[in-house]
Amino acid sequence: MNPSTQLPDTLGINYYEADQNLSFLLRQYVDVDSFEQLEPLLQQLGRVASEEIDPLASVADKHPPVLQTYNRRGERVNEVSYHPAYLELERIGYSQFGMSAMTHRAGVMGRNQPFKKIEKYALWTLFAQGEFGLCCPMSMTDAAATVLTNYANKEMKEKYVPRLTSTSMDDLFTAGQFMTEKHGGSDVGENTVSAKLKGDHFEIYGDKWFCSNVSGDVALVLARPEGAPEGSKGLAMFLVPKYLEDGTHNHYTILRLKDKLGTKDMASGEINFHGAIGYVVGSIENGFKQMMSMVNASRLSNAVRSTGIMRRSFLEAIETAKEREAFGGKLIDLPMMQENLVEMQLDVEAAQAMILYTAHQFDENDQNVEGAKEMMRILTPILKGYICKRARYVSAEAMEVRGGNGYIEEWVNPRLVRDAHLGSIWEGTTNIVALDVIRAMRKEQAGEVLLSRLRQTLTSLSESSELFTMAQSAVDAQITHVESVMQDVVKSTDRDVDAFARHFLELLYHTTVLVRFLEEAAVELKESKSYRKLYVFFQYYRRYLSHEPRSIQDARSTAAVSKRMLLWQPIFLEDVEGYGRYVLKQAVTM
Repeated sequence: MNPSTQLPDTLGINYYEADQNLSFLLRQYVDVDSFEQLEPLLQQLGRVASEEIDPLASVADKHPPVLQTYNRRGERVNEVSYHPAYLELERIGYSQFGMSAMTHRAGVMGRNQPFKKIEKYALWTLFAQGEFGLCCPMSMTDAAATVLTNYANKEMKEKYVPRLTSTSMDDLFTAGQFMTEKHGGSDVGENTVSAKLKGDHFEIYGDKWFCSNVSGDVALVLARPEGAPEGSKGLAMFLVPKYLEDGTHNHYTILRLKDKLGTKDMASGEINFHGAIGYVVGSIENGFKQMMSMVNASRLSNAVRSTGIMRRSFLEAIETAKEREAFGGKLIDLPMMQENLVEMQLDVEAAQAMILYTAHQFDENDQNVEGAKEMMRILTPILKGYICKRARYVSAEAMEVRGGNGYIEEWVNPRLVRDAHLGSIWEGTTNIVALDVIRAMRKEQAGEVLLSRLRQTLTSLSESSELFTMAQSAVDAQITHVESVMQDVVKSTDRDVDAFARHFLELLYHTTVLVRFLEEAAVELKESKSYRKLYVFFQYYRRYLSHEPRSIQDARSTAAVSKRMLLWQPIFLEDVEGYGRYVLKQAVTM
């Protein structure tokens, strides 16, 4: 028996070329000429992520950063030392691929214009498959450049934005975002860090409890100016540089680095401000709102990175199943293994559909398309809440597919599982973003815009087969149900409705996914006459929106088709029709 087939891995597999779904989705949003320019860059990053980034990430994960508290003279210093593997990851991310700069300026990777956000996030999913931790500083640097571009005065923009978007490691500034204090990160209105006006700047005092990229060159910090009201409305946003104009370190101390479950190669720490010099960003009265614009972009980035972890986890699982032999055959031919893999693949394709759809809304908002602002406002917390939570499950399932080796640190699975837990906590826990979804519906009518867009998309699909029309009708009924529930949620003043918030977030996610899958099915049928995406739709509908318990009939109806779905092989109407009608019959009777 060949040991390499019994211990298969993904080394050397190009992450982009292995993912037919990503290119399929991108072609729906990017015109032919743009896709021809983009695809070689996707292929390049897919190769580098597999052959260079992933091995470096494995080394850096085992050699966390170290804080040097004092120098040899006994003087207090704030120096964080990183392993050479992490420094090389930074060079690849910030310089070679310009991950933080690509939407801000031309010239990144030879492009004569900035990338669209949908293009950027497609590239980010590939990078995140190799390395998750560095994506946090890169995302904060990217978001800080956006915040300063949108809100800072001319002098501050000219001084900092070019360095935050530099692809030269000699000129680059990286950024942090310091909000969280000891009482916790969710109730920001209780923050106590204060700011005292001193001429043209403020002096900042107090402790911040969780500061990722703690050694960054600049940080955006929330603090309360003297005399400002309590609550989040009294918070202002300050830019706090690491070094002052005379070259001395700003007046803050890194107390210690956090010993985290995952993202071990990226430094998060505790900060004490003792008169740190900070400069107001934008309006002093709107600091929290400005910071939330940064948080909203970071939330989408969190979902993108979690999608990358899900995709990498699935890749590890399916390559294991395709090669490893047990019980007289390949694992992928075993019905129970197919069930595991199908469930993971559904989650991955749903997440990919949702992040690109949402990134497209960000691009449309940049073009001032009506309704795009409300769409990104509600979709972002929905994705942050569901995808980041689901990544924990998918990464753990992939570990189990690999078996005992999946639990061993020499393989990638433990790192994926540990890193997957970050997404649900950073930038608002699942409960917090679920409440934010409710807030977006009540204050900005974002739910009405979303459901209107979904129904508009649904009615625009012109595929004429009876089975497809039946699926459209089922989803239309689902949207009507969600509309009714949403009206009750929006009108309710009872705080007890908050207990329903997470369930409603999931309901919105699954309903949106169904519309995306049906639109994808229509595209696929037109392009290749394959019913694979329609089969994906029925599988997803049955698992997440059917109230009837799954039965042995499900297994009998899908046994002959699941492997072709997993391998992206053509699926024909006769393969889907029986199962599709069975699923829709259950929908009618529920």
